[in-house]
Amino acid sequence: MQSPNKKLSQRESILGFVTLAVLLFGYFNYWYIPHQRSVQDDKQKLVTVESQLQQRSTLVGDIQRRLAASIQENNLGNDSKEYLPASRHLGLVLRQIVGEDPSLTTNSIKLIKTDKQKEFKEVQMTLEIEGTFKSIGSFVERLENTRIMSEVLKIDVLRIPTDLERCIAKLNLKVRLFGDEDAE
Repeated sequence: MQSPNKKLSQRESILGFVTLAVLLFGYFNYWYIPHQRSVQDDKQKLVTVESQLQQRSTLVGDIQRRLAASIQENNLGNDSKEYLPASRHLGLVLRQIVGEDPSLTTNSIKLIKTDKQKEFKEVQMTLEIEGTFKSIGSFVERLENTRIMSEVLKIDVLRIPTDLERCIAKLNLKVRLFGDEDAE
């Protein structure tokens, strides 16, 4: 026969073991396993985000390469100002209008802002031409009669000090282009 202290000691041991087993069961089922699932979910989300980041950085690289190729193609150089290239449709039309008068020359066509609307593309630019005062007035009149929908926002005309017949005109224009062919 065992002593009552030994029976109590065995009962305490069994109770301690059962308590430990219950605690371990609770720990694994209610804390460890849910946290493992959360960690696995977070790892999967991280992989997805890294994949999306890689795709987007590839797109950014493609866009940068296209932009560099476009700048090189249009001979814009390293100048921070954007100039409308002569090969573009609008640039050709403006040069043709200027070219109708042999006393006019185009010094620059500088693109200020482009805004793409649903039906049209709105381009704001500065055009600098040189010629007589009469030829500059004729240019503005010819501009009104072309298929280009334009608005002269501002015009500054300055006489050339060394040649009193010649002037330099800086026109701030807003042009609306309809269709794909005019937008290029």
